[in-house]
Amino acid sequence: MLIYLFATLFSVFFACLMYYANQESLTGAGIAQSRYIRQTVLIPKSRHKYNYFLMACCWMPLFLVSGLRWNVGTDFPGIYLKGFKIIADGGTFPWEPGYVLLNKAVSMVTDDPAGIFILTSFVFLTFVFKAIYDLSVDIRLSVLFLVIDGFYFQSMNTIRQWITLAMFLYSIKFIRDKRFIPYLIVILLASTIHLSALIFIPIYFLCQIRIPPRKGILVLSISIACMPFVRGIFNYIVSFTKYKWYLNILYNKSDFSITDTIIGAILMFLGYFYYRNAKDDKTYSILMNLQLIAFIVSLYSTVIILAERIVPCFTAAELLFVPLILSQEKDRKTRMIFTILLVTFFALTCYYTYGVLGWSNILPYRSVFSR
Repeated sequence: MLIYLFATLFSVFFACLMYYANQESLTGAGIAQSRYIRQTVLIPKSRHKYNYFLMACCWMPLFLVSGLRWNVGTDFPGIYLKGFKIIADGGTFPWEPGYVLLNKAVSMVTDDPAGIFILTSFVFLTFVFKAIYDLSVDIRLSVLFLVIDGFYFQSMNTIRQWITLAMFLYSIKFIRDKRFIPYLIVILLASTIHLSALIFIPIYFLCQIRIPPRKGILVLSISIACMPFVRGIFNYIVSFTKYKWYLNILYNKSDFSITDTIIGAILMFLGYFYYRNAKDDKTYSILMNLQLIAFIVSLYSTVIILAERIVPCFTAAELLFVPLILSQEKDRKTRMIFTILLVTFFALTCYYTYGVLGWSNILPYRSVFSR
């Protein structure tokens, strides 16, 4: 895990440099602002190039580790490596056209399969870091939670899905600004990488609705009451899609994750606890809705197949939501305690999940230079 640890520390280090440099800039301008990322308009344009440079420095360590990996990730050899070789040889592989196009583009430049993993890591992390830059109230925590919430490691396994999730995170700003056309364009492009991205089209409209605590509890209660009927309906819908093969005996079982449920419950409680402080914050409302949906889906994992592939569609936004929740606590000591507790909990969970249990086969790490 050491290479992941060092990459994370370097990335967070550069995030801290950018954070504190802008804090000083705003303070010097006489602006009391502790959440500068959401207020980039207040920062002189002359500083944006400096920010982009530091953001690139922040992005680089995680990109190098992910892009230069070899045979890291459960699906690496049997799906992504195999698929690239088939497409490079002129064959076909059952992927969406956008991802096939990426493979063909790489194969036109090089016959080395490492190229596709460099490109996909570039695309994934670029969209994620742009979303963090545009939407995070604390870039340091967002970069940290990208790793300790497991999203970075999952992106090395289910590559196509995580590219679409990164594109969704980037497009959340269009939900906030009520710009449906740009949002739709991004989601449709994402669907050419992984068809599951189409689930985000109705999410645009759901996130335009404010769901305060009482309504949230009502929605959760109704969702729980509907659980006995969900499995049959879900399987019926899936049976008409190309994913119907998941209904075979191997995959046709519940996959309840106690970890996802505990994390979802904690963040939903904290989110609604501070909801009144952020009742006029559109971004908070959007992320709160996504967290509510994530918690409901994690509960539904007891009755629907492969829920672990659906849950990340909504939990991915936690890397933006956790810093936003913490920013609502006005008492500095209390905020620090909550931050330490959450970081410790997520970090230990991440270590146990990926370091001890070996999820996603990210260990041992191997680079393209050790092939």
